[in-house]
Amino acid sequence: MASNSDDRELTAYLQKNLTDARALVADIENRQKTLFRLIECIVSLQPRFFRDGKTLRPMTMSEIADTLGFNVSTISRAVHDKYIVCAAGTVSLKSLFSSGYTGGESGKADGALSSVVIKRRLVDIVSKESPDAPLSDSALQDIFAREGVTLSRRTIAKYRDELGIASSLKRKNKFSK
Repeated sequence: MASNSDDRELTAYLQKNLTDARALVADIENRQKTLFRLIECIVSLQPRFFRDGKTLRPMTMSEIADTLGFNVSTISRAVHDKYIVCAAGTVSLKSLFSSGYTGGESGKADGALSSVVIKRRLVDIVSKESPDAPLSDSALQDIFAREGVTLSRRTIAKYRDELGIASSLKRKNKFSK
């Protein structure tokens, strides 16, 4: 009798673990399919980036979530700590998402520029400025406006800070010493 009850307990234990293992495999397969669909969607929306590694159009997690029928939090979790190898090298999936601005020709994709392209242009402009007369955020705003890109002075200041570029006053003081 003891052996009979041991067999039932063992069978129940094994059955439970088998069910758990099957559920785990199904979850992993579902995660793999989700990630595949996500990457497929990103590549279809960013063909130029995956071809030349430079032109990144604005794309939000919300846009992808709507396209795929997922919640934004699902997209956020799916791209967390995930990388893809492409023409630009190994890039974080999360880095492919950015807000956008309309206008400009450089980096133009469907009439929109990503914040990444704007930041690259900001670095380019500041690197070519005169050390004696660094450009203020308002002057940078005017340059972008002439290029057809509408940005607020606060956005330029935010991007400048994110890029580690000092204010015009500090840049001038740096060169005048």
